[in-house]
Amino acid sequence: MFRFNLLTLRVIFNGLAGALRDPATRGLIGLTAAIILIAAIFYVFVEGWGFLDALFFATVTISTVGFGDMVPQTTLGRGFTIFYIFVGIGLFVATAASLAEHVIHSGRAERDRDKAGPNQPVAEPVTGTLSPVLATRRPKPSEPDR
Repeated sequence: MFRFNLLTLRVIFNGLAGALRDPATRGLIGLTAAIILIAAIFYVFVEGWGFLDALFFATVTISTVGFGDMVPQTTLGRGFTIFYIFVGIGLFVATAASLAEHVIHSGRAERDRDKAGPNQPVAEPVTGTLSPVLATRRPKPSEPDR
């Protein structure tokens, strides 16, 4: 059974700190925050919602949670939401994947440190998003080359 303890918090914190040191992940976070803010401002002016309501709707929509308690009432608002969903979900998923990649790598590095003992070299931190992981994948002997 999974135990949530201080080591788990340290792994998560180190992973997120590593993600913030990565320029690609910082860019994804900034782009995601910018698109959420732009959408929130749009909903304030077009739908007449308060800023917190608009920010809530923009965040819930891009994260695919979609509670359904707020719905754009104008045709322009609905059209923008369709565009926002197509653009935003991909960006949100890429950002979440990049953050998760760093947290997972941090957990593996922590495990490797525990196994190796003191003063032993461990793996370098991850840089970039999923592309380095995918680029270094080697096919198994039973797999055909792609």
